Amino acid sequence: MIAAEYRSIRYPHQNNGTGAAGDPGFVTVIGGYGQTDVPAFIAKDTMLEGRFGFKVAEPRIYVAAGYLHRETNYGYPKQSGVGFGLEKLPDLDRPFSLYGSVYDFPAVNGDFAYPQDTFTCPIMTPTSPCLAGSLYETTAKLTDRVLTYRLGVSIMLLGARDPFGFFLDGGYLGDSIHAKALGPGNASHAGAYLGLGVKL
Repeated sequence: MIAAEYRSIRYPHQNNGTGAAGDPGFVTVIGGYGQTDVPAFIAKDTMLEGRFGFKVAEPRIYVAAGYLHRETNYGYPKQSGVGFGLEKLPDLDRPFSLYGSVYDFPAVNGDFAYPQDTFTCPIMTPTSPCLAGSLYETTAKLTDRVLTYRLGVSIMLLGARDPFGFFLDGGYLGDSIHAKALGPGNASHAGAYLGLGVKL
């Protein structure tokens, strides 16, 4: 089995404009050393996942290795890591088929460069650089553990017994992100999907 999947998820980061702690616009910064007020914007998370597996049982059940690459538009570094999982592929030679997968990526990481702000460099002027030991201009690994999952159903509309056909595809998928090193908190994405597929 060779498979690849690209996901792009957009969602609003809210800010009530109070400028006070407790406003949803306040977020914990990377490293967990404080909070800052972030204006409202549309956050974007993208994931690219590649998988390579070997069949271990029927019908079409595979043990696989995976590679995950993750990017955001809100200051996180690009992260990547390898993992392992179990996958059941759809049986497109049947009118109705269940499929699903679960993958664990224990260390998805990237190099985070600390920016200049009041947390990393409290005092900095043209004549007074950051204090010794400050985080500014240093880098560290931002590491998360990521679990991805999917459960779906395929319903053949045409060509179940032919090499070529069309099918209705739907289900539920998501991920769970557990912060490890420097991560300010845990996160998750989940939702239902529905689409049309082509069997070649």
